[in-house]
Amino acid sequence: IPEDQFNDADTLASEVASLLSLATCSMVTKFGYEFKNTKPETKVNAVFGQLLYFRPLIDTKNGSSIRRFLELTWPAYHSLKTYRKFNIAFQYFVWSQLNEEPIELSLVTTFVLYENLKHTFAIKQGYPFINGFFRPHGATTSKARTKGFKELLQEMFNAVRMTPNLDAIISLRNELIHSGISKLSLPKYIDIYTECHDILREYLLKLLQYTGPYFPYSSPNKPAVI
Repeated sequence: IPEDQFNDADTLASEVASLLSLATCSMVTKFGYEFKNTKPETKVNAVFGQLLYFRPLIDTKNGSSIRRFLELTWPAYHSLKTYRKFNIAFQYFVWSQLNEEPIELSLVTTFVLYENLKHTFAIKQGYPFINGFFRPHGATTSKARTKGFKELLQEMFNAVRMTPNLDAIISLRNELIHSGISKLSLPKYIDIYTECHDILREYLLKLLQYTGPYFPYSSPNKPAVI
């Protein structure tokens, strides 16, 4: 590539890696480069990560599926990446699915991702943030009512025509975030965790304007279609 396009190419590699992290539910990053007339001319990142090969979002065995995913999502990704902080959201998405973590920590990381998505959505909508809370449009003081976690999540999902039942998710989120423990059984933990990730997968794909087959978390061998 021409020398004056190096920075653009370097950024492009990082952005493609970010989208591939989402598609594969794995840690993907650029490895390095060799390019004359840059400082430094050679740079190699120390890379380590995990491959979630059994529960990807997109069929990783089909190169055309991955290419189609990148082509379909690229315009929306590029227009929203700064506002919605995809570099952070996609990392939380992957971290929340790492197998070595206790289910409680995986759930907490998942809830932090929900908080992140809710927060960037509210900012994008222009809601005033006053004294630690989002308020309705036009609010100028803390006397205005707050827009709570559930309300903002419902608005966020409704924006992509989703209406998930969030009651069990929010109840467990409140327990774990505020006390660190819950009285729920392990099977119930897993049910709620699975529901969280089914919702997240559908939401992120719709937000990125993807259409076509994908794998819900709950059915890694049976694709659904958006």
